[in-house]
Parts: sequence; structure tokens; C-alpha cells
Amino acid sequence: MLSSDTQSVDSSYSNMFGIAPELKLTKYLVLRDTFKTYMGVPVNKNRISLIYTPQFKKYIENLWFEFGVTQSYYENGANNSSIDFYTKFKL
Repeated sequence: MLSSDTQSVDSSYSNMFGIAPELKLTKYLVLRDTFKTYMGVPVNKNRISLIYTPQFKKYIENLWFEFGVTQSYYENGANNSSIDFYTKFKL
């Protein structure tokens, strides 16, 4: 998946270009590696996510969990890391 967008980085808005290949591990698990670069801002981000989507017969695509680890790299050599968890429920 390729994407392009405008996002806020360090309290300023910048154009973003990203690529996110996915590997389907099982029927319910997907491994995604997302790389983003921001135009005009000296930062790149790499995020590895594990996505779990249980397929209940009555509720297909109603439940979604994503656990990710992100590493941000700055041109001055600094970097920072974060861990996040996303979920989606449809009622």
C-alpha cells in the first residue's frame, strides 16, 4: 500500500509519503511494516504492526485489534520509540 497525505509533525504540517507492505500470516493475523517520510521535515518513521481480526460469522469486520512498535529517526542522529495499541468495534 502506498499513501500520501498531509500530517502534523512536531507541531507543523508537512506532506507525507508512505509505503506499507503486508504479510498475511494466518486467516486472522497480518504483519504490516509501514515506512513514512515527511517532505521538508528531517524525520522518517518505521512502524511494525501485528493486526488481529477475528472473523465471527455474524460480525465480519466488526472487531479489529492492532499492536504496533514505531521508531522515529531524525537527521541529527536522534531517535525515539513508541508502542501503541488500536482497536475498532462496530456495534
